Amino acid sequence: MQTKHKVLSFLLVGVVAAGVFGGFNVNVSDLMTKVIATKVTKDLPATRAEVAVAIAEYLITEDEDLADYYDCEVDDIEDISEDDLNSICYVVDNGIMLPDSDGYFNPDASVKRVEAARYFSVAHDYLVELEYLEEVEVPDVCTAKTKTTKASCMYKDVKDSDGFSYDVANLVVNGISDVKAYKGKAFNPNKTFTKSQFKIWDKNFQKLLGW
Repeated sequence: MQTKHKVLSFLLVGVVAAGVFGGFNVNVSDLMTKVIATKVTKDLPATRAEVAVAIAEYLITEDEDLADYYDCEVDDIEDISEDDLNSICYVVDNGIMLPDSDGYFNPDASVKRVEAARYFSVAHDYLVELEYLEEVEVPDVCTAKTKTTKASCMYKDVKDSDGFSYDVANLVVNGISDVKAYKGKAFNPNKTFTKSQFKIWDKNFQKLLGW
C-alpha cells in the first residue's frame, strides 16, 4: 500500500511540474482530480450486478433473447435496475450466480475474489458444455515433489484441499486470472474483487472467446 501511495505521489508531482515548468496551458487542479479519481475508481469493488452483466454477455447465444429473462426467483427484484434485470435473471436461471440463502441477489453488493473465481469458472465450463470453448485439462493447484522437481503450488495461499481450488486452477490454465501463477504470489481469495481486477478478467475472458 505504501508503494502505491509513492507512485500516486510521483504522478501528482509530475502533473504539477508539467503545469508550472512546462509552459503548457494546464489546469493542474483538474488533472490532479482526474488522477486521483482514476486511482480511487480502480480500487472500488466490482458489484454482483456488474459481474452478472458481463457473464450474461459471454453466455447468451444467437438462439436466445436476453429480453426473455425478466422474472427470476429473487426476492429483491425491485432493487435491480432495469438495465441489469435481464442479465441477472439470465445468470440466475442458468445457475451461474444464485441468490443468497434468504433469496436476495444483492445487486450492489461487493464480490470477493473467491466468489468471482467461482462465477467465471462456472461460466467457462458452461460454454465448454455447449462446445463454444474447447475443454482444457485443469490440473491440481499444487504439484507433489518428484526426484527432479520441488513441490509447488500455483499460489501460496491456495491448496488442493480448498473447496475453490478447481475454480482458481481453471482461471489459470485458461488465462483468465490477473495474477500470474508459480511466482510465489498470493491469489488473495478473501479480498475484495476490484473494478481493475474485474476489467482484466473480463478482457481475458473476451479474448478466450475470440472477441
